[in-house]
Amino acid sequence: TDLSIFTAPGDEQEYETLFKIDGDLAPALRLLKGTSYSFDQSHISNRGYPLEIAASIDGATGVFATGFSYTGTAGFTGAKAVFNPPSDSPAILHYFSQGGIGMGAPIGITGS
Repeated sequence: TDLSIFTAPGDEQEYETLFKIDGDLAPALRLLKGTSYSFDQSHISNRGYPLEIAASIDGATGVFATGFSYTGTAGFTGAKAVFNPPSDSPAILHYFSQGGIGMGAPIGITGS
């Protein structure tokens, strides 16, 4: 499954930057275990905001690396994150970027 990511100003605060995924601003995602998801981050608005995945909304608990890979540099041609939630994924993860505060949202992980 391919998803396009852009960064966009948040609705409430001018200095807030959020991920815009397939046209939706900071959507909660529902992903299926064992399915590969590719997040295209080649748009220039992603510079400095590489997508990451963690158990906490801000990555304070450390990034979730199992099933996750990143190619290239955010904001440049070919940049993409690929996530294939493994069978032992927790039910809730979060996507975020260390480049911006509060950019993320929850990811519900379903399946077996």
